[in-house]
Order: sequence, then C-alpha cells, then structure tokens
Amino acid sequence: MPSPYSAQSAHVNQALSDISFAAMNDDKTFIADRILPTYDADKISDTFFKFLTSHLIDEKTDRAPGTGHNFREFSWEEASYLIQYKDLAYKVPIEMLRNADEALKEAFAGAQFTAQGMLINKERECATLVQASANYATGHMFSAHNDMSRQWSDYTNAVKGKSPIKQIHSAALTIQSKTLISPREMVLVLGVDCWKALAAHPDLVGRLSGAQAAGANIMQALATLAELLNLKAVEI
Repeated sequence: MPSPYSAQSAHVNQALSDISFAAMNDDKTFIADRILPTYDADKISDTFFKFLTSHLIDEKTDRAPGTGHNFREFSWEEASYLIQYKDLAYKVPIEMLRNADEALKEAFAGAQFTAQGMLINKERECATLVQASANYATGHMFSAHNDMSRQWSDYTNAVKGKSPIKQIHSAALTIQSKTLISPREMVLVLGVDCWKALAAHPDLVGRLSGAQAAGANIMQALATLAELLNLKAVEI
C-alpha cells in the first residue's frame, strides 16, 4: 500500500472518455476558395472560351438622327485546362479501432487531420499560383519595390509619398488600366507578416482602432481596411 496516503494514490489514471485536444485551423482561415473559386468540370481535360476585356470599352455611342446603329463585335479566345488529381489518405488499422479509447475517436480524428492537410496544401498551391509572374500578361504586374524607398515595416523612416496606401492604390490602378475591372471588385491578399507590418504602419494606425489592428476583431479590421483602400475585400 502506498505511503503516505494521498488522493492520487487512491485512483488509477485512465484516459478521459469525453474530451481530447488537437490543434486545428478554423475553416474560415482558409482563403484559397475565395481567391480562386473551384469549378466542377465533367472532363479531365477540355477547352473553354475567354472573352477579351476590349469589349468593355465603349469607343463610340453617340448617334446622329437618321443614322444607323453603332455596331461593335465581341472577341474571345480559346484556352485549355488539365485537371491534376490530388490524394491524401490516413490508414487506421481495424485492431486500433477496436482497442482505442472512446475519446480518441481514431477514424474521426484521422479524417479531420487528412482534410486539414488537403486544405493546407491547397493554400500553398494557391499562393504559388498568384505570386508566379509567369501567370500574368506583360504589363499586368505592379512591382512595389520599384516605387518605394522604405519597407512597410520601417516605421522610423516611413515616407508619406511612398506610403502603403499609395502603393496599393497604384497597384489597383495598374490592374484596372489593363483589365478594366473596378478596384471595388478586387481582393487584396496579404501574408501574415505583411499584414502585421501594415496594421501598425503610421499611415494606418490612426484609421484602424487599436483593438482591430492588434487582431482582437480581425474580420472587422480587414473590412475597414478594404473600405479605406476602396477594394472589395482584404484577405490574409
């Protein structure tokens, strides 16, 4: 018999049956589907039509009495796609399922971790696609480093004329001039480090409340920033 007596010695430790802990990302933190929406195709490979942005420009609309209509033509091009299969599995031996404690929920936990793995991989592939210069036509990119003498995180030497707001506006205008899409339909995507530097920048700290910039209400902060920048949304 244990000596001295204690409350712990009077009990044989067992796994709790109604609780377990695991680190998981909330589904709202994954932004790939909001940036590059998924389209369900019937075929592994095929082609599709792309209407060119030139049809958005109304070059001539005035018409004199008695004259004919101002006719114009739509133009398009054909592009192709090839689906690449993705797969990730989790092996659960039947012996483990039979012997596992209730709180472990091996099959359920395995499905959750596998789904998280697929979503994380999709985020990484999305980041690679949107940052690859080869995916943009000539003149459709704005290089911020060519228009600033200070980094966003260099608050001591922050220059008003080279502020993040000015750079983001310039980038939006570059996109608009090439695609004819309004900034109100554009989404700004920031990395975590970039967001932290931007949220505490002197040009923004007075426009985002301290609680928002610190991340206490991140969704409200991003919505406020989108309004300030005249954009549809800001994603991290």
